[in-house]
Amino acid sequence: PQLIIDPSNLPKNRGIMSAHHYTTSSWKAKTVDTLTAAAQSHEVSDSLKNMSLDLKDTTSANQDSALNTVHAAFDSKIAKTEELKSLLEDTLAATNKEIATLEQKLAELETLKKLKESAYHWNASMKELRNTRPQRERTNDKTQYSLDQQGVCLNNTILSLTKLINGALTDIQKLNKNKQRLEKDLAEKTHALGLDSDSVGTTQDGAHAPHFAPGGTVGLTTTGTWIKVTEENVADANRSIDNSKRLRDLSDQTAAECLANENSAKKTVIQELTTNLNNTKDLMNRLEDKIAENEATIKKDMDASDELNDALQAKYPALDLAKHRFTNRTGERPGKELMGDAVHQALRNEFSTLDAAAQALLDNIKRIASDVAHLKETQAALIADLDDKKAHHAIDSQVMDSTNNAYPA
Repeated sequence: PQLIIDPSNLPKNRGIMSAHHYTTSSWKAKTVDTLTAAAQSHEVSDSLKNMSLDLKDTTSANQDSALNTVHAAFDSKIAKTEELKSLLEDTLAATNKEIATLEQKLAELETLKKLKESAYHWNASMKELRNTRPQRERTNDKTQYSLDQQGVCLNNTILSLTKLINGALTDIQKLNKNKQRLEKDLAEKTHALGLDSDSVGTTQDGAHAPHFAPGGTVGLTTTGTWIKVTEENVADANRSIDNSKRLRDLSDQTAAECLANENSAKKTVIQELTTNLNNTKDLMNRLEDKIAENEATIKKDMDASDELNDALQAKYPALDLAKHRFTNRTGERPGKELMGDAVHQALRNEFSTLDAAAQALLDNIKRIASDVAHLKETQAALIADLDDKKAHHAIDSQVMDSTNNAYPA
């Protein structure tokens, strides 16, 4: 600083004897005044020096305090950023794991749905096959009812699996959105952490920021908001993970319940098929026995008819003889000789007896023929019924084999 000397402190012209000579006292006073002014200037210089030293100490202390505050803020911010970064990394890893697990579960559900759709079509084909039974065999029996119930069970399974698949697709979409948000947040945290770490490691020699003027805090994110955004991202991701886990658990539970219901329906179908096959087989055996019995009866009646016919044929000569005798004796006999004597009565009785016997034989032959015709009609009906039963049994046997061997479990 420039030292300004007050003119009043300069030596005054005292006791001047002439224009060019001072008195001794003036000369001495002038020197004293000069020394006094110099002393005052020295005091001012010392005061300024002391003020400068004090200012240096003060600014140095302020700088150290500000620097310590900056480093403490950096340390706190870096620690919190690393904490949030670690939380994001853990949550992102859990999200990726859950996405992979849920996608695997989705593939299992889609495969299972295809199997159940195949089983449903199989069930429909079995019902169509049973519809090819002969008309008289197309009864709405317990086997048909059990197949219908099995179809309902399989359809319910397909609907449940479809709902689970749609839920899995929705959850995967939510998980991927959460993953993107976590990745973006993590990238920003990683970048910010690098900047803060670089800033902490920068020395005064390496710093160069010309034309820098720190701005205000308007428009900047607060620390609370900064933390809250990450915590909300993590919370949303964890909720999606929990929902996905619940869906997977529900999928396993639903699959187990559906399998139990299907096994129960399949067991019922097999039981009813077994009962129906046994009943059909029993009726087939009874029909076969009845057909054999009818065949024997028809043969017996035919044999009897043949015997009666032989007996009838044997009656015709005697009957013709009796008729000839009676006609010959009465037709050409003179009137007065035509009388109802013992011969006439005997011939008449013979003819009547033989004719009655022949008629009786003929009536029996006709009755047997009628019975045989009825038996043959019955026999034809029995054979037709047996053929239908055999067809019914064959179809249900095919359904049984398919249920035991080809049913998609």
